[in-house]
Amino acid sequence: MNIPNVIKIDACIENASNGAYPRKVEDVPNLIINLVKSLRSTSVQDTIPAVTAETITRYKSDLNTFIEKLTKAELEDFELDKTCNLDMATHLGLRNNILATLLIDIYEVSLECVFLTHGITVQSSETLLTLFKKRSSLITRLKDSATNEKGKKITNVAEQTHVSLEFTSNIIQSMFIPSQIKAEYTHCIRDLKANIDFTHFLITSTSNSLRAAINDLYCQRDEQHFEYCIIICKIYLKILTNEDSDSTYANQLSTKKAPSVLGSIASSLLTIIEIVRHVWPEQLAMLLKSIVELNDDEDAQQNETKNRVIIDFIMNIKEIIFKYLSGRTPIYKEASQVMQLASFLCDNLEKKDPDYVIRSRHVVSWLDNLAKERPLEEVSLARDIITLLIQLCANIGEFDVIQSLCEDIHIYMGDIEVVTEDTDDMQQTTKYAIINPKTLPVILMKIFEFLDHSLDDLTWCIGKLRLSSELNNEDTTRLFEKELCKRLVALIMILSQLVKSVLTDVHAESLFKTLAKAYKTFHTLVKYKLGNVQEISQDFISVISKSGSEITTRMYKFLTVYGQTQSFDPSFVDAGGYKKKGKGKSKEVNLKRRAKIQRESKMIPNLIFAVEQFERHLIQLSRKSKIDFMQYMKRSTSRDFKIQIDLVMQQNGESSAEEDQLDKDENNEEDDPISLFKKKRVNNEEEEDSGNDYGTEGSASNKRARIS
Repeated sequence: MNIPNVIKIDACIENASNGAYPRKVEDVPNLIINLVKSLRSTSVQDTIPAVTAETITRYKSDLNTFIEKLTKAELEDFELDKTCNLDMATHLGLRNNILATLLIDIYEVSLECVFLTHGITVQSSETLLTLFKKRSSLITRLKDSATNEKGKKITNVAEQTHVSLEFTSNIIQSMFIPSQIKAEYTHCIRDLKANIDFTHFLITSTSNSLRAAINDLYCQRDEQHFEYCIIICKIYLKILTNEDSDSTYANQLSTKKAPSVLGSIASSLLTIIEIVRHVWPEQLAMLLKSIVELNDDEDAQQNETKNRVIIDFIMNIKEIIFKYLSGRTPIYKEASQVMQLASFLCDNLEKKDPDYVIRSRHVVSWLDNLAKERPLEEVSLARDIITLLIQLCANIGEFDVIQSLCEDIHIYMGDIEVVTEDTDDMQQTTKYAIINPKTLPVILMKIFEFLDHSLDDLTWCIGKLRLSSELNNEDTTRLFEKELCKRLVALIMILSQLVKSVLTDVHAESLFKTLAKAYKTFHTLVKYKLGNVQEISQDFISVISKSGSEITTRMYKFLTVYGQTQSFDPSFVDAGGYKKKGKGKSKEVNLKRRAKIQRESKMIPNLIFAVEQFERHLIQLSRKSKIDFMQYMKRSTSRDFKIQIDLVMQQNGESSAEEDQLDKDENNEEDDPISLFKKKRVNNEEEEDSGNDYGTEGSASNKRARIS
């Protein structure tokens, strides 16, 4: 290759200089990598003809010359200096972008060529770092200056690497298993490992190279690829175990948005295991067993199951997370990424195996203690811990942990029954240190997601229960109904703790939606029992009694307290229409408040409607079954609606001074009606007069609208 320039640009890119639309016509990176493969394949042959040997020698010399020129060439030699045009809306900019992308790929395959040909030596390590430095400089220039056809900056530069799985596997082994390298080259390994960007590049390339190897139609070597996966995962787990918060692999990117090396290792390990699970699902347990090197004694092999292998791997993850959180400077992001690996493995536990519950309890115990003992403020880590904890508790049917978590939220947020002046009664200590102002929103969100999903599942189960009853499968139906009612009671007790808590804003809205869904589930269950009146079990009665005592009564109290807190909120008053003028942020706040009022004006009536549909069918069930279910429902309430005409008139144009309006509202006995909040007033005298009539004097007779 005796050429003045390293690459002939005009030969690689069509229409590079004539003004037409440019495009790549010569894939130089593939040419180089295939040439390297061919040269390596000939080296293992016993006998080579003299002519062929001479040709191979010449090719090797030309390839070394090409790489030597590439290391010495600057970006300016390729017309990619700092002043070059990288706007893809122009012909020159598009041509330069294609050239830059082509050059990045050439740098990457040249790295592979140098390592696979020469291994780790003093000269090869210097060449590797030089080529990588030039690649990084070119990527930085593209990220800073390149724009697409619409003038926006291009951010996804060099997301897909072109190095092979063999290269990434072998070079990672050479860097992190020093026993394979000669003693005189150990300083070369230190230089490579000290370059954090180079190490980060190798780690992030492993998953891409594995995908490319698996998808290669012309090279299907599953056994070899699986062995590479085992080797890489072993090294990654060893790095995660040995490094701590003081490692440069954890702190080198503290000022950047990119993840640290430890974080990338955890993500790559998860990706490789996911790929193995997808491509070779039957070999997942073998992969995990090979990584953690389980005991191979006869007793262990006899008792070995897939769940045991997964739990043993998770116990290794437990030790890693403990180290990351116990260091002098805890590394929460890296711990969160390792926790995601534990979540994925828990999803792959075999639920049908008899040891599933026992194995899952080990993880639940660990996560429960972690949530109690660690005052974590990292939102992502807290979300991962709580999500996995709730998921496993729901899978094994143990809701005590979730209920305890909600009890702590109740204590932390306050009780709606406690008067503000008597808050000393609620000065209790919480058991879960993970609950704090930063993590509370995400914990509540995950609990509501769990409740919504569980209620949807139970509603579906009630439909299946109806089908089972139609098939006259009495024993199965009775057992199914018993388990369903037990699950409903558990959800009611969890929801009861949230109804008693002082929730506001988005959390209150989530509570309204979940309550409406819960009453729809109760309604569906009652409608099912209307067709099976002859079999009223004690479990069903327990569901009805708990729904009335634990939810309904407290729900109306919550609506009253919530309405009062909103009426005393100045921003709420402003959003109600008192202020007509607003600019900037104040106007945005008013718009948000108006949107909130509109949402609540639908959610709360929907909730009340769901409650009354449930109670209406419950009355019918009471009549048919001759069982007084309405004794569990406090129906001596009047739900009042009040429309304040003066405020409506003011909204429509009769403006008055803001101070007068606020003074006038302080004297109003009722809350701001524009919020359309429904309130409940307890009247024990009406309840006594109603007698034991199963509530036949429905709430419709007690509803009245007052206009003042």
